[in-house]
Amino acid sequence: MEAIHYIIHFFILTFLILWFYRKNKSSQIKSFYWPAVVFKLLCGVLYGLLYKYVYLINDTFSFYHSSLELANIALTNLDEYIKVEFSGKAYHEGTMAEVVYNSSDYRYFYFVRLINPLFIFCGMNYWICSAYLSFLSFLACWKLANTLIKLYQLNTYSTVFAFLFFPSFVFSSCGLSKESVTIAALFYFISEALLLMHDPCIKNKVSFFISLLFLLLIAKLKYYYVAMVLICVAILWLYLFLKKFFSRISLQKIFLIISLALPVMIYFASFIHPVLSYERLLIFLHRNYIMMLLFSEKGHYYTYSLFTPDWKGFLLSVPEALFNGLFGPMLWHAYNFFTYTYSMENLIVFLFCSSSLIELFRKHKYRIDDSTMIAYVVCVFYTLILAVFMALSAPNWGTLIRYKVAYMPFFILLITHSNPLFLFCVEKKNDLFDRKSGRI
Repeated sequence: MEAIHYIIHFFILTFLILWFYRKNKSSQIKSFYWPAVVFKLLCGVLYGLLYKYVYLINDTFSFYHSSLELANIALTNLDEYIKVEFSGKAYHEGTMAEVVYNSSDYRYFYFVRLINPLFIFCGMNYWICSAYLSFLSFLACWKLANTLIKLYQLNTYSTVFAFLFFPSFVFSSCGLSKESVTIAALFYFISEALLLMHDPCIKNKVSFFISLLFLLLIAKLKYYYVAMVLICVAILWLYLFLKKFFSRISLQKIFLIISLALPVMIYFASFIHPVLSYERLLIFLHRNYIMMLLFSEKGHYYTYSLFTPDWKGFLLSVPEALFNGLFGPMLWHAYNFFTYTYSMENLIVFLFCSSSLIELFRKHKYRIDDSTMIAYVVCVFYTLILAVFMALSAPNWGTLIRYKVAYMPFFILLITHSNPLFLFCVEKKNDLFDRKSGRI
């Protein structure tokens, strides 16, 4: 029976992959489709194998076992299953009992409920469900990469590398995980929001509202990501509003108005979750930091000695947290094969960032339109804020690697676009492939 499930879903997934390929034949990056989708699916398999045989205590197989329990309710008592799916009650030790969970447990069971219909469709098979979620994540990354290239004429290689081939991002945003679903919803929403801004047609409006529903579905899982994305989209929309009704307004005045409006945007974004309120944010952030230290293996985490649950302690910790959020863990933190792999990748990122900053200060004039400038500034704002908050809330090295998925592609795009070192590497890679194919 299990073999039949594999065969059926192999053909379904193959059909979907081919259908999306044909749909994207006019894409500027269509030549990267097959390598990218294969890479994503393989990472989904490797993700499962890593946590099945190496890191035995993990979330992905906990999700699997909980999903299995919930799916079994559907097979034995459909009415009870519907109650569990839509009421948020937890099925516990064979009885329907409403159990009071802490916030992290609530998000855990919310995710299990969210993916359970797909899990049942996949025949309650971990690997098949993992493949579908990996493909879903890939589609959102593919759409966002295409959208950014189309709207902002970005460097193709930089965009493709950042969203489709950057190893730790691809690996951490695949498989049966909260990150794969989160990235799918976030990037799909960002794509539709950008398309609607540049072309407010009926089709784009409908697609935007559908993407907004998906975004709201994950608001309970990753409310901090959702809040930041909504703030950034609001900034871009405010810019378009100002340019539409005040066409001669200068860029300096636009930045001034956005700076004045930003506290209002942050205030409204805080309603997404109680934790994001001004009174609770730093208290929760510090509590999460302390809890993460307590549950982390000794020596495999960052410590911020100046970090306290107030704005002074937070601001004093920002420089160190920012470095760790963008480049950590580094080589001196590595302790096994996997951490050495991640730290080598982070060293390369640090080199690209250094090269990009040197190029930025070396050049004195840039030919860039106002729309692209605002997009760059918003991208920097989004990346830096999330890097600081994720580093402080997740000092554990392994957890931080997973939490970086929401902003790391944007950071990679920022530091590789028009970067001479990155472009040199791309040129050498192309020369190598040309020699192997006999073109030279």
